[in-house]
Amino acid sequence: DLSGFWQGPLLRNMDKNVPGGFAAIFTPAGAAAYQYNLTKSQNPEGLCLFAGIPRASISGVPFEIVQNSNRVAFLYELMTTWRSIPVDGRSHPKDIEPSFFGNGIGKWDNGTLVIDSIGFKDKLSWLDDDAHPHSDAMHVVERWSRPDADHLAHSVTVEDPKFYTKSFTFDRVYTHMKPGQ
Repeated sequence: DLSGFWQGPLLRNMDKNVPGGFAAIFTPAGAAAYQYNLTKSQNPEGLCLFAGIPRASISGVPFEIVQNSNRVAFLYELMTTWRSIPVDGRSHPKDIEPSFFGNGIGKWDNGTLVIDSIGFKDKLSWLDDDAHPHSDAMHVVERWSRPDADHLAHSVTVEDPKFYTKSFTFDRVYTHMKPGQ
């Protein structure tokens, strides 16, 4: 059961586990998109656009997880957004309308919720707070587990062959928020 209110520390960028940072694994298109984000665009959140995945889940803003046997919902305090992940064995649809959160489907692997997401918008969306880009080819796999009553472990792996030469993984741990926090 992953239910509860959770908060983690704000970690601005996702390249902490990438030797040399993202600059070491950018494709030419990825490097160009990053330079564009740094010099010619504005932070999408500053335009009141949704953070999307993985950015919403790695921010330091609290969120709640609510679940039942067929679905797991993430209720983000960040811009009062939410996403609802079916865990009923379905596949991704053939035609996906791109969105900030993509199309996520979940399954349980023992006590770990595995969410597979595709179908992301490639404009006005950043991976993290440091303007790192992603394309419409991004594929995100998240693993959520509860190692104990007060912690929620999250591992997110990103593949994006248009912008990165290899996949990368970002890990963090959230703390259960007690009433009144």
